[in-house]
Amino acid sequence: MNKKNLLTLTICATIIWTANQAYGDTDGILSFSYDTKAHESEFWGTGRRERYDAGIVLDGHALDGYEIRGLKVPVSAIDKMTDLTVWITSDLYATDDFADIYSVGVDAKEVYDEKLGLIEYTMTEPYAIKDLSHLYVGISFSLTGLNAASKAPLGVTSGAPCQTFVRTNSLGKWSDIGARYGKTSGMHVILGNVPGNAAAFGIPEIVRGEAGKATTVYAKALNRGFSGIRSIGYSGKLGDIAFEGKADLAENPVGNGYDYSAVVPVTLPAVSRTGSYPLSLEITQVNGSPNEIKTSSDTEARIYSFLPKKRPFMEEYTGMSCGWCPRGLASLEIMNTRHGEDFIAVSFHADDLLMFYTDLPIGGQLALPTSQIDRDVTIDPYYGLGKDSFGLETVWAEYAGKFAPADIRLSSSLEGSTASVEAEVYFVEPIPEADLKMEVFLTGNGATDSRWSQKNYFSGEESYRELEGLETYVDAPGKISAPVYDDLVMWWTGLDVTDDMRLKGNVDEESSWKTECSFALPSVSEKAEVLQVVAVLIDNATGRAINAAMVELGKTNGMEGVSDTDCAETVRTEYYDLSGRRMNGLFGICIRKSILSDGTIKTEKVINQ
Repeated sequence: MNKKNLLTLTICATIIWTANQAYGDTDGILSFSYDTKAHESEFWGTGRRERYDAGIVLDGHALDGYEIRGLKVPVSAIDKMTDLTVWITSDLYATDDFADIYSVGVDAKEVYDEKLGLIEYTMTEPYAIKDLSHLYVGISFSLTGLNAASKAPLGVTSGAPCQTFVRTNSLGKWSDIGARYGKTSGMHVILGNVPGNAAAFGIPEIVRGEAGKATTVYAKALNRGFSGIRSIGYSGKLGDIAFEGKADLAENPVGNGYDYSAVVPVTLPAVSRTGSYPLSLEITQVNGSPNEIKTSSDTEARIYSFLPKKRPFMEEYTGMSCGWCPRGLASLEIMNTRHGEDFIAVSFHADDLLMFYTDLPIGGQLALPTSQIDRDVTIDPYYGLGKDSFGLETVWAEYAGKFAPADIRLSSSLEGSTASVEAEVYFVEPIPEADLKMEVFLTGNGATDSRWSQKNYFSGEESYRELEGLETYVDAPGKISAPVYDDLVMWWTGLDVTDDMRLKGNVDEESSWKTECSFALPSVSEKAEVLQVVAVLIDNATGRAINAAMVELGKTNGMEGVSDTDCAETVRTEYYDLSGRRMNGLFGICIRKSILSDGTIKTEKVINQ
């Protein structure tokens, strides 16, 4: 059998241990693992009787001063396992005796806990970790026979690709099974000489903010001590401005696994000028005590004249004959109610009389209902990436937190039955060799017709009643007459737009691009209470959505940094160039700052043409 068939021999089984049983930590002890318990446990193997080398990588720099005291490794097929070796190495790819730091032969049956399904090995003398760029810890063993268990002897978790390395004769050289197969070792390395209150920041590679406004950075507080994290104090420096703050994690404390984390909002002080600034952050206190380790996280803060608001773009695929599709209807209603114009969705029908397009963005065969976010990740329109609760919002929020290098100002008009749309894109970052396009949709909210009917498999299914938004469909009949659809796609430019809706070449920082289109309203538009225009900026190189905007047909949307006037009067107007310098008047592209009579300050980018 050749190597390409190895995956067909991967056998999964349920691992019976629990996190608390297997990996309970005590004072001075901490476990390091890529197994966060967020994914289902299983077993993995090549399906062959051969020798395995399997290990994980540790960051020797971060762990300098800690000790390795042992391993806990979930395995099966202990009765077929011989020549077990525990090893530590600084060079995984040495061709001969690669275990240059530590290697010891172990009787597998003597160190196996049958109740927990774990090899539990404690070193006679702890290994003091030195400042190494890489440190690999693992086990090696041979299989003497094949059965259901020995075909898949390694305990792993699925869906969390991390640096988990395996070498066998059939695999050949070392393979990262995290990257290759999406499997992560369930191995825990037991660390000693661990401080009690210790934590470090994990921050984005680039932090982005808006001139004149405080910036919120969502950093990770990473646990490095056996006490976990209930609160932190921090200090930092943005350019020449020093600052400090606190965060209370009592309601969502971080457990005492190494690098277990929680997201912490960190407020950065406002800077008046655009540009790039060095940013450093340090956790100074953990649980009210001084941080027992010294860590400083350094990154770059980019400050713009305005910061585009990221609006994820969701495409839902549904159908009247799909009995499970009402969960998509419930999901759209929830998100529209909670997030308003920030939630931008279009709903394609794929198997009924409302299917107006056959060449769909998602492509291939569809299993309804399904959806995509930003043409990047395919998810269930209700469950998201989960399977038993409303999870769309979690995925959507993750994408809403991403940086968008551009924002879209969208205006539309209607003359008779002809709709016209103008989309102007403002770029705050340069895009070299750009290949962009603008796709435009017409969608309808509250669309209904007495001739339409929707299958509903949730009818009378009490087990779904507790799921948010689905109780309506539990109480509804199995065939819903005159269903009401939101975000229904009624017209679309399609995947192949005209040349004047494409932008190719180098895009400059603080530049703009305008494109427009017009179309005749389709007859189905008469079925909707409200018609909306959606514009989506697509990167052709990746196929992914950069940002999106939505506006009711006949109106103009707002945009971050470009605000509509209200009833308050303007009492003073100031102009600034794109570097934040005060100007004497309106020249070229600049920022207009309006101070209103109610004290409100509004800014907008303006162009003197």
